[in-house]
Amino acid sequence: MRSAADLAAVLVRVHEENSRPSLRRMEERAEARAKEFTPLSRMSAWRIVNRQLLPSSVRQLCAYLVACQVPEESFPAWIRAWHGVRAYEKSLAPARPAGGAREHRWIVTAKARETMQERGLRPLDSYPGEHTPWAARCLGCGQLSRFRLASVREGAGCPVCEAHAKRSAA
Repeated sequence: MRSAADLAAVLVRVHEENSRPSLRRMEERAEARAKEFTPLSRMSAWRIVNRQLLPSSVRQLCAYLVACQVPEESFPAWIRAWHGVRAYEKSLAPARPAGGAREHRWIVTAKARETMQERGLRPLDSYPGEHTPWAARCLGCGQLSRFRLASVREGAGCPVCEAHAKRSAA
């Protein structure tokens, strides 16, 4: 397994071999082990199953494998494969100029995470961009949801906490 397409195909096969569990069931299985790995949202699971996304981290890969009931003794091989694919894909990417762009992206990511934290949200994935849904857990109620940073900057927050606040105020 070298390319992202190869890894994506194998991840789909794992899902199929596990009798194609529902996205909700996959989320529940991963949620049960979230302290060890990371929560796996239904949307992330859907994107992986439909070959639109590879796991963005080793923790997300392990959460997906847990959700597909892959035996944990095989996780090291999966992790090596994931790292190998990342290295191979990186070797194919055109060289970037040193410094500036990477540093700018790091600063933008740090500010984005800070903004989410200020609104009581803990991001769970890498920063996808201002207008792309970003998985985060509410620090108040623990609800896992997806938020657009642009909406959070405009004052949007956890829908569960906001609904509770409205009911309490009435």
